[in-house]
Amino acid sequence: MPLAKYIRRAWKENLIVLFWVVIGSSCTTLYGLSTANILTSAVAFKFRAVIIWVVVLLLTSVIWSLQIYFEAVTLTKSIQKMDTLIRQDITSSLLNRSVSAFHEKSSSVYVSWLTNDISTINEFGFGNLEMALSQFLTILMSIGAMLSFHYSMIITIIVLSALMLLAPKIFTAKMNQASLKATQAAERATSKMSDFLLGFDELVMINRPHLIHREITKASQDLADKRVKFAKASATMSASSNFTSLISQVILVAQAALLFFMHLVSAGAISGARYFSATIFASLTGMIANLVEVGTVKPVFAKYGQLPEIKEEPSSVRMTPTANLSNAVDSDAAIQLTNLSFSYPNKESDILHGLTLSFQKAKKYALVGESGSGKSTLLDLIAGKLDHYRGVIAVNGQDLQNMTPADLRKQLVYLNQKPHIFNESLLFNLTLGEPINKSSLQNVLFKSGLISLIDSLPEGLDTIISENGRNLSGGQQQRIAIARGLIEQGSIWLVDEATSSLDRESAIQIEQTLFKIQDITLIIVTHQLHDASSRLLDQIIYLKDVNQPVDAD
Repeated sequence: MPLAKYIRRAWKENLIVLFWVVIGSSCTTLYGLSTANILTSAVAFKFRAVIIWVVVLLLTSVIWSLQIYFEAVTLTKSIQKMDTLIRQDITSSLLNRSVSAFHEKSSSVYVSWLTNDISTINEFGFGNLEMALSQFLTILMSIGAMLSFHYSMIITIIVLSALMLLAPKIFTAKMNQASLKATQAAERATSKMSDFLLGFDELVMINRPHLIHREITKASQDLADKRVKFAKASATMSASSNFTSLISQVILVAQAALLFFMHLVSAGAISGARYFSATIFASLTGMIANLVEVGTVKPVFAKYGQLPEIKEEPSSVRMTPTANLSNAVDSDAAIQLTNLSFSYPNKESDILHGLTLSFQKAKKYALVGESGSGKSTLLDLIAGKLDHYRGVIAVNGQDLQNMTPADLRKQLVYLNQKPHIFNESLLFNLTLGEPINKSSLQNVLFKSGLISLIDSLPEGLDTIISENGRNLSGGQQQRIAIARGLIEQGSIWLVDEATSSLDRESAIQIEQTLFKIQDITLIIVTHQLHDASSRLLDQIIYLKDVNQPVDAD
């Protein structure tokens, strides 16, 4: 069971929870025994015994109250520790995916895994498992207490318990299915809500903001429908189990009364039978329901298991042999492409075909072409974001097939049209949490042209940037991305339409900032090359002149 894995990993916290659970079950049992013995002593006019058992009852009540507090606190600490472990495992699994595999699902789905699914696991997994354990211990201790009354009552309890265990089995599969559908609906709702809220500006500008309300309502209704169906399945099982429990309690109390008339038990046994039968069968009912609901989290964990296990292996899948590569590679080339071809899945033709190019070290290139001509695809292939290509890609003399993604990324800086800006300080957005000395940072800020921005911010580098950089211009966001690249010190810079959304003046400024960076190989993809920038280039490559897409067949 996946839950057991995390229970073991947080064993210290869970051991403390177990201690308080045992104390709670002991208090439940001692409370029932005390009330039964008070009645027995009172009927026998044993005043001293009554006083003793009343004191025991009071002490039990005090300890029980303290136990409730400490169990709640320690359980929360334990669950939060296990939640963190689950999130760490999910995140580690996602980080081990290739870029293309990661983008098979939207980020909102992953957010749902880390939030909605964790809530489901807490409620129906860890929470119910703790209650089931408490109920199991209470049942065992209560049976022991009943044994002190008369052995025949234990036989009755065993028979009735067996009947109760059979009742919920027919509902298990239905509940598991309903649980999975509920978590899937939560994923869809999160994705839909994120999608339309992100499109707020566009929808407002075309006078269709009502679409946000409509789509969020639809997603919410779908989620509500799936959760209600799960509630119905759960309620049906609970109702049948509770009915069996109530009938069992009546039978056990009747048996205790019969034994009293036969002078086989004391009067307190009737009170004890009522208390412990209610405790046993209510706990058994709850335990069964809780264990069934614990099983409903298995499909949730199964979703995480659907992610293929990818290790740090070569970043692409070989399609053609590359024998004698060392003899073919230009030692002065930062990137060399040999007979490179690529087609997207389910496409009949290659978007890149037979491409042979060489990008020399410390040179500046512009890759120009119409939209959809394969410019961005080529950069994604070089960056290892796409695989299953044919031909050879060599980076600094090393076949991309023989490089791990981590080794490749150490040599690259990749800038796109919309760099992600974190809702953190400007300093964090520049360094991404990595330490850097002041002199190096100042050098980076000067080269990236960020000095004026920092001077204009109220708290300088410590200023918190709004989500997605809403309080920054597009040019300022690109300069932050350039600064990140300078800090990373990659020798090859791939720039994918980074200036396409900027005005002409800002675009030229960003391009010239990039061209002034020394000792890097720069490949900038653009569909609009500015004259002021083109003069600083070593070569302009028109993709249509070197790429001749043909049918893959």
